[in-house]
Amino acid sequence: MLHSPSSLSEAARAQVCRALNELVASSTDLWSMAKTAHWNVRGSDFLQLHALFDEAAGVVYGQIDPIAERSVTLGGTVRGTVKDAAKVSRLEAFPGEEHSGPTLAAALLSRWLHHLAVMKMASKAATDNGDPDTANLLQEFIVEAEKVGWKLTAVLG
Repeated sequence: MLHSPSSLSEAARAQVCRALNELVASSTDLWSMAKTAHWNVRGSDFLQLHALFDEAAGVVYGQIDPIAERSVTLGGTVRGTVKDAAKVSRLEAFPGEEHSGPTLAAALLSRWLHHLAVMKMASKAATDNGDPDTANLLQEFIVEAEKVGWKLTAVLG
């Protein structure tokens, strides 16, 4: 752990940073999945889903930098490359040759929900280690991500 202005113990900061690094990996992986769905969707619902998948990608992409910077602020080192994400992310692989809108939406939703669970675990790690600032940051992101999850659920009926 590097020096940090945080008053948390080094052990607490290390626990939170581990959870945040997993979240950075999950976020990076999920962003690439949403963009893959955005680029490849075909069919009568193309316009609606093309826009929704891009919105989803934008939401998760916008969360990566603040999460990573929080980890660095706590004294962590962020492993944020695509190769790092591939090693750490627990999200199921995305169907690479799929073009059907509903199939892509369902695939993205299942991974989105898993990602939400990773966010909630990181928030719990922050709370359990006496870091309400990180927990509050993640709570805002959870609310934002749940809204995208609702939209993906709604298009599937």
